[in-house]
Amino acid sequence: MDYYDPAAGAFGANPGSQAWAMVGTAALSQTVPASATQYLKTAQKADGGWEWIAGGGTDTNGTALAIQALVAAGEPVTSSAIVSGLNYLESAQNEDGGFPYSPVSPWGTDSDTNSTAYVVQALLAAGEDPLTSTWSVVDSNPIKFLRGMQLSDGSFEWQKGFGASQIATQQAVLALLFRPLPVKVADLHACYGIAGRVADGSVTGSGLMNQGTGDPILNVTVWAQGAGDLYYGTTISPTGSYTISVPAASNYELTPDKSGYVFSPTVRTVTVSGAPGDIHIVKDFAGRTVTYLPLVMRN
Repeated sequence: MDYYDPAAGAFGANPGSQAWAMVGTAALSQTVPASATQYLKTAQKADGGWEWIAGGGTDTNGTALAIQALVAAGEPVTSSAIVSGLNYLESAQNEDGGFPYSPVSPWGTDSDTNSTAYVVQALLAAGEDPLTSTWSVVDSNPIKFLRGMQLSDGSFEWQKGFGASQIATQQAVLALLFRPLPVKVADLHACYGIAGRVADGSVTGSGLMNQGTGDPILNVTVWAQGAGDLYYGTTISPTGSYTISVPAASNYELTPDKSGYVFSPTVRTVTVSGAPGDIHIVKDFAGRTVTYLPLVMRN
């Protein structure tokens, strides 16, 4: 979610990146933002397909992944976006039952294992059966094409004559197992949160720190020791804020760490309580830079 721009609804500039991020979000049992779904739907082209890279032209891979991402996000399979995407894929199918990367590619339009596997997964996600007459051409279909791409050692090749391909094999296995993306959705486990901020501090005449300018300090690792293990969070936001996920209500010792800095307090003990999902807010850590003087040797 650090990549997500809620104003635009975008995880990235390219439709392929957007679709992958949506699939990944769904795989972690998280709700895909509605604006992200809308952004991907808006990226659909007039021919019903999606591009993998913006400006690269529609292709079967980008379209198949977009369909899986939309379905994973909750888009109905009867929506115009899904139906139009399936129509694009149908128009791209070759007579051998397989699919090319792009039916209008100047570099060739032969079917390949990777593209066909992607399409099979999209069909499954949309509730289609790749073995039916809809997806059969002459005497072949996408599944028959994939099985025909397997070599004697069990591997699959990308295209005929190219030899064994690890990526083609990995994609073919998922498709032949009839497993669309996400292949597995993680169980949602509720944890507790610790949230705080690391800010710039100044030094008084006595040498004790106090809150000074309050400017954020970034890239500070804050360690949380407790509940039988060590956890951490990093201040990466423009505000110098950090969050740490911990598994249980317990006492935790927080220790900020960044080379060249000292912090006040050096360690803070916090008690996390309440119900899973609760976030415990911690007071600011104050930090200041340390200047190390060179060692001077004297006779």
